[in-house]
Amino acid sequence: MQKKTVQKKIIQRRVIQQGNDTLTITLPKDWTRKYGVKAKDLLNLTPNDNVLEISAGESKKHETTEFCISSDNAKIINWVLGAFFKIGIDELTIYYPHQNSANAIIQAIRQKLSGYVIIKQDKNHCIIKSMSTDDERSLDSLIKRNFTILFSYTDNIYELINQKKYDELLELRYLHDNADQMIMLCERIILKSKYGSTAETVYKIALLENLELFGDVYKKICAYLSSESDKKIYLRKDCIYILKMINTLFREEEKLIYKYTTPACADFMEKLLACEKDLNKLIISSHKVELIFLFYLKEIISLMMNFIPTITMLNLNDHVIEQRPPF
Repeated sequence: MQKKTVQKKIIQRRVIQQGNDTLTITLPKDWTRKYGVKAKDLLNLTPNDNVLEISAGESKKHETTEFCISSDNAKIINWVLGAFFKIGIDELTIYYPHQNSANAIIQAIRQKLSGYVIIKQDKNHCIIKSMSTDDERSLDSLIKRNFTILFSYTDNIYELINQKKYDELLELRYLHDNADQMIMLCERIILKSKYGSTAETVYKIALLENLELFGDVYKKICAYLSSESDKKIYLRKDCIYILKMINTLFREEEKLIYKYTTPACADFMEKLLACEKDLNKLIISSHKVELIFLFYLKEIISLMMNFIPTITMLNLNDHVIEQRPPF
């Protein structure tokens, strides 16, 4: 039987001159989408006799793995699935001895793992597949969107506390979960695509981990005050005002990521330290419920201080001077 020859599709592109020595060609949109070519990518050019071959480098691998979970502890299952999701596993087969484990897996995917779906399940195992595109070009917009969600979460918490509607605080849980999903997706994109330099990767992950902890403390505030809502809760206006100030400073801190200057950073730190000083004064004269509330706010301020070295590192390259200043 004669082997059939497959004719390769050839597309002609006109060479464009830019300057005296530079020639450029454009690539069709269909090709850039198919092969994942984007601005600033490196393409491989290989001379082959009178033919110049262009390749888009290595394609991203479809990562698969198998794992056995012998525990039905929901937290452990959350951590395991979260770790696989973050490192970029696309298809995961999980074996388990208990139906409780299956239920915890389903719950974890619903709450935290945006883009993972269960495509097959039986009594003792399930297959999970990623449906997310993991496009690193969307990373910066996803991080900004995550801040927007957290702004909404923190502002809504302040409004409900200020109106003494403590029993409604748990209804805001969906905003916390949405922020967590966004953070997990961002970490997955960074680790899977080897985004930026090693240092940049480390500090982007540190920023996202701090954001997750930041949202978790607000979740604790909601859980605590909600659990006390059947009793008469009294929080002084000064205490609630501290929460408002922290929320305002959180917005200022986000601006530092994108418009960083040393004076702006120093000014922010002064405001944050002043806020902490006012908080410490209130702690001295607080009763039980108020005291716990204030200690949660103190934890939030500590996390916000932890953001500063990370934000500084992410902006160092933009502030390196080319020559010594004249003084």
